[in-house]
Amino acid sequence: MRLKLRLLAAGCAVLGVSGLMASGAGAVTSIDVRPYLNDTVGIGATDPGNPGSVLCLVFQDGAVPTYGGKVNGSVVAGRTGELNVTFTNQSFAQVASCVSTAINISTVDATNIAVQATAPKTGGTLQISTIASVQPGISATATTQVRVNYAAGQVVKAPSGAIVIGGALSGDTHVDFSLKPVATITKASLNLTACSDNQYLIDSNTPDGNIKSNAPKATKLDLVTPFSTTPKLGDAGVYVATIRDCAENTATVPGKASTTKILLTGPGAANVQFLKSSTDNPSVWDTTFGTSCATVKTAGTFGTGLQSSRVMQCKGNYGTPIPLSLTVRGWVASGAGFKDSYGVGNTDADGAGPTPAVAIHAAPPVTILSHTFT
Repeated sequence: MRLKLRLLAAGCAVLGVSGLMASGAGAVTSIDVRPYLNDTVGIGATDPGNPGSVLCLVFQDGAVPTYGGKVNGSVVAGRTGELNVTFTNQSFAQVASCVSTAINISTVDATNIAVQATAPKTGGTLQISTIASVQPGISATATTQVRVNYAAGQVVKAPSGAIVIGGALSGDTHVDFSLKPVATITKASLNLTACSDNQYLIDSNTPDGNIKSNAPKATKLDLVTPFSTTPKLGDAGVYVATIRDCAENTATVPGKASTTKILLTGPGAANVQFLKSSTDNPSVWDTTFGTSCATVKTAGTFGTGLQSSRVMQCKGNYGTPIPLSLTVRGWVASGAGFKDSYGVGNTDADGAGPTPAVAIHAAPPVTILSHTFT
């Protein structure tokens, strides 16, 4: 399966559906986030929207952060004072470009509200509701972390399925929750005006590894040296098919709104903040994993019009889950002493670099709903 950069978006897809927080009713709060591996390695695509685009990673150069505006060891125009980084593909070979995957989380103010308890009860409910704009073609499980700050004497009740990961439900100043994991699935979207017809070797002896499709493995044929492609052209059970590949639309679309209710007892000011989210075992859509394929009736890019009419196009399917966990969080592009477009620097906010280096250019918690209860 081709690891498209949309994998990064998977991190974000999860974000939105896993119950992120919202701001007070009356004004939309928008949070820009990015996916990361191990909280520091930026994730993106080499050429978003192109069928040949692959997963790429952004690493800080060296153990000590250096802000020389270099990419892959060379100074790049327009990056003066930026953190030195290296772009690699999924095989860790250097690539010329890596576009960071953008994810946007916005509050849904109609249902993002604070509800005062009816007297003589005190306190009330912080109901947070958000929606994420994500790229299509993602299947993953996401978990979101939030913080509830509360006043002295207040008691917080954990939402259904949530786990306390920091602070305390009472007697502290805050409590951090890991909310109930949520499965996120978005349908693929293809740009039918950006397609190309390519020849594949279909190996009827080997399944593609996807249980749902159970189709024969399809490997794009190397037209320059066709007999170098594995499986070998001419092997028993191996045949050639022309399959139409179309670019994937990269425009993000709003997902399904998620609502979480957090009950507090006792008077005083309280708020909910978004910390970060994680996406686990994501899988991405690939048209070569076809549950069914059919001939294309419109001319394409392969040979004559008659030949193009014999091209196949497959409905596609989700590939095998990728065994990794991505962190989705906000980031700080620049600050006192540093610039870091990808937010990957393993240093503190002043750019000096702590010992040991454990902090990153991560954004602080974002308040999405606040209220003073009586």
